[in-house]
Amino acid sequence: MILGPMPELVGGPEPSCSNHVTLEQVHRKIQIAAQACGMTAETFQSNHEEDLIRKIRSAPGNYDVLIINPTQYIDSDAAIRDALSTLDCPVIEVHPSNRCGQDPSSEKSLIADVATAHLAGFGQEGYVMAVRAAASMTDQAGALA
Repeated sequence: MILGPMPELVGGPEPSCSNHVTLEQVHRKIQIAAQACGMTAETFQSNHEEDLIRKIRSAPGNYDVLIINPTQYIDSDAAIRDALSTLDCPVIEVHPSNRCGQDPSSEKSLIADVATAHLAGFGQEGYVMAVRAAASMTDQAGALA
């Protein structure tokens, strides 16, 4: 699981999405969900685009599925999209809030065409849903980025 830039809380700019959930709490929920699915999960968060790209580029051979919340990079930067486009594993894009429902000008992210699946509007539960979806996309228990 790769989480993009986030200040203190996860969930985007809308306070209703974060419900004052800490990054550590989200990471723990992801770990528990992965364990329940017979998988392992590595979580990673950075406020630096270069770090996110480096992590994405390390995915081949290390992860069976990559889950990403690209946050502010969704509509402004092609570098993350380009890195994701090189992967041969499924990519699940997660957004706690439903950006399209709130801002009609944000109808499509730059990574929409390279993501295998999208989850939006489910709050923090979207991360757990993505882990379950990742498990169903793989035939065996494996590593989850």
